[in-house]
Amino acid sequence: MFGHEMLMSTNIFPVDSHIAAYSYLDLETGIDAAEHVHISLGINNVTDKRPPVIGLVSNPLLVNGNMAAGVYDVLGRYLFAGVTVKY
Repeated sequence: MFGHEMLMSTNIFPVDSHIAAYSYLDLETGIDAAEHVHISLGINNVTDKRPPVIGLVSNPLLVNGNMAAGVYDVLGRYLFAGVTVKY
């Protein structure tokens, strides 16, 4: 069997049959700078862990560029800051 026939009969290629568990380390802190002002700082994916490369067969609607962008962190490490003002 090749191509479409293999996809229809097994619905899984060996490369897509198992993805190891993934954990990311994200840190965030914040401080109330004034009565109505909150400032936050953080870093996502501290260890800059790359997402697993998977094939299109596992779920063609979920996979984009051989990665499940909706599930795994494809941006890598990034910093963020925020200010919230309540009135």
